[in-house]
Amino acid sequence: MSILLFMIYRYALLFQLSLISTLVEGATNCGSVTDLWNEALSIEQLSVQEKLLENSQTVVADIRASKFAALFETCIETDFTDATLKKLSINDKDVLYQLMNKITFYSQNDSMLSFITGLLEDLPSEDLSKKRYAETLYSRYIANWMFVEAQELKTKFELDSADYLFILSGNLEGSRQVVIPFLEIGKLQEKKALFSGSHVIVVGSPFCQPSERFSVWLKDKPELNKIMDKHSTWITRQNGDLRLNEVLEHNSISDHQPYSFVYKRDQWPEITYWGTPTLYFFEQNSLVRQIVGWPKEGREVQLREALAAIGLL
Repeated sequence: MSILLFMIYRYALLFQLSLISTLVEGATNCGSVTDLWNEALSIEQLSVQEKLLENSQTVVADIRASKFAALFETCIETDFTDATLKKLSINDKDVLYQLMNKITFYSQNDSMLSFITGLLEDLPSEDLSKKRYAETLYSRYIANWMFVEAQELKTKFELDSADYLFILSGNLEGSRQVVIPFLEIGKLQEKKALFSGSHVIVVGSPFCQPSERFSVWLKDKPELNKIMDKHSTWITRQNGDLRLNEVLEHNSISDHQPYSFVYKRDQWPEITYWGTPTLYFFEQNSLVRQIVGWPKEGREVQLREALAAIGLL
């Protein structure tokens, strides 16, 4: 009976996801700011679906980024021009600001940042919301490694952020690149994570208990630990706060590979789900397996099977 109920729930969820996809991607007139807000809440609640790989394996995928990007492109960017924004009430502008804050938490590009900038510039200088808007834009700059712009905004609006702002040397534009947080003469080391052959990407966080549970467990498994030490890259996601000093401190005492920051999340299309911890198993740059979460009992059988599937065990 439980299996039947699960299947009914799964098909109902897929139907709702399909419905939302139709509403968002096919929208031409998105109505009021309130309508957009309600649409965003629907997207946020239905966030995860299964994705079928070429090898018939399934992986968990977070669809919020793509759905929010579609909502922005088909509704906000199209319907809310500069002229439209000027006609909005103060309340509608604030709802739109909150909406953009939500959207850019999951999905972000230059057009979205420009839109927030437009909202910011449209406010009169005496408006108390102006600094709040600036704080959102600042956090998105940080998440997108736009530190020069972040510093300018921080100075202009006297923001209270204690972030360590740095300028990366060299050019990190490219695919699958990470920044290793080890300070050296005031700069962060840079590393290209252009892996080849069989490799494991661990999406985790020093501040995530299951992630730490996995790393502690791995330390007591010499055979597996040796494989992971040689064939894995550990990355952590950043949003509006890098928590750089805390990551630096964690890396200095950790036994596993250091946590790195992704330079641009859109350079990692294979990472379909950023929940922590999630392990991705690649062979010749193709995703083969995925393990989501690390419960107290562990997932040793799954880990061994996944490593065997990419020829590392």
